Amino acid sequence: MVITVIMANTLILSLLYGMDRQYGFIGFDFDSTFMLFVVSKVIIYAFAFTGISTLCLYIGMIKKSQAATIISSIILVSVVGSSSNGYSLSTYVIIPVIIASIGGVFMTYLTFRKIEHIDV
Repeated sequence: MVITVIMANTLILSLLYGMDRQYGFIGFDFDSTFMLFVVSKVIIYAFAFTGISTLCLYIGMIKKSQAATIISSIILVSVVGSSSNGYSLSTYVIIPVIIASIGGVFMTYLTFRKIEHIDV
């Protein structure tokens, strides 16, 4: 999932860069400093939101419900992505990273801890 997010953002950024070179509709230059900033943000957010999606999948697995998975993802995206006066929880990188670490590390451990006893 991380690779998919990075590839999609790379495609969109490449299209935007090409259109800017052709038509010049963006008011600033796409220099290497800006591209490095964007690429670093994309990689951090790709890992963060992959962990958040793992948290939603775990909630759905506990409830054994597709609706619980969808509703929990909508709630998490609403909380992390909602903005007030131009600021959101995803503006500060540490909040999605904390949620991702909860989803990616802790919930993955809880999912796989009994796998040897259940599947065998």
